[in-house]
Amino acid sequence: MVNIGEIIRDYCKTDKTSVYDLAKLLNLTPTTLYRSLRRNSLTIDRLQQISRALNHNFFIHFIENSASSEEQLLKLTTENKELTAKVASLQKEITYLQEIISLLNARQ
Repeated sequence: MVNIGEIIRDYCKTDKTSVYDLAKLLNLTPTTLYRSLRRNSLTIDRLQQISRALNHNFFIHFIENSASSEEQLLKLTTENKELTAKVASLQKEITYLQEIISLLNARQ
């Protein structure tokens, strides 16, 4: 099992970022962050906040086969781009449909 707290502490040492500085970036007390990092798990939300603060994707450490991790990351990145494009398209469609509804309501 991955000990994500240990991985984050190791990354902070390598990145020369103290846990104290990371706590400030996350608007947490250092004690609260130290306690979180000592646990075996973190919430997804907290891990996402830490990933953003340190500009490192800590979720990658949960991919079991490290040989294919780059391939999986590329696949996820591609899927993310496709889904972002679909969301933008759907938002345009919603705006268009709202305009049609507005015009139909005005005709009544």
